Amino acid sequence: MTTDQRLDRIERILILYFNAGRRQRKGVRETDEKINILIDAQIKNEEGFRELRERFNETDRKWQESDRKWQEVRESFREIRDLFWKTDERINRLDDAQKRTDRKLNELGDRS
Repeated sequence: MTTDQRLDRIERILILYFNAGRRQRKGVRETDEKINILIDAQIKNEEGFRELRERFNETDRKWQESDRKWQEVRESFREIRDLFWKTDERINRLDDAQKRTDRKLNELGDRS
């Protein structure tokens, strides 16, 4: 092989080598861009998840408050129910006492 042929061959190899390097650098840049896109998307997702978590915590707090209020209402209804039962018992006792009094009066009336 002549010197010119060797130089031509080395030149072709160097051109291939530099083109491969150029392609590699372009691939690295594209990969970097893709990684940056993924990082940006992850940051946005984390912000969205943080907002959702805050909203969930607020909703959970409201549900707990609502549940506490319903417990209070339920307790109030129990107290009212107990008052009705006591009133019913008193009315029944009064009714029984009235019936006994009426019987005694009837018995006294029948004796006279």
